[in-house]
Amino acid sequence: EAMDLSKLELLVGGQCRGAVMAASVNGNTTYGAFATNTDGLDTVTTWKLPRLGLTQAQVAARGLALCLTLAPPCAALSDFCLGGGACRHAFLNSAESCCPTGDSLFTSP
Repeated sequence: EAMDLSKLELLVGGQCRGAVMAASVNGNTTYGAFATNTDGLDTVTTWKLPRLGLTQAQVAARGLALCLTLAPPCAALSDFCLGGGACRHAFLNSAESCCPTGDSLFTSP
């Protein structure tokens, strides 16, 4: 079954709210938002990048290049993403019925 890509979510440090100064996906400027949720005793902060609108064929052909410009106190990806050198992520389709998660190693230019 084909899966489009509607939204990307990254698990980030709570102190990083507002640290994203600019973002682009495959060279196109985009805007994300932070959300903080409490699950029992744990507070979790995510940075959500909605409205990607990419088909499976587009992702297969070009991949997904996410570029972030970050500011203190989370100017480095290792500070921004929980997990050190990797970012815990979730990909969601437009129906939000499919949500592969994993850890991606991100690199600095």
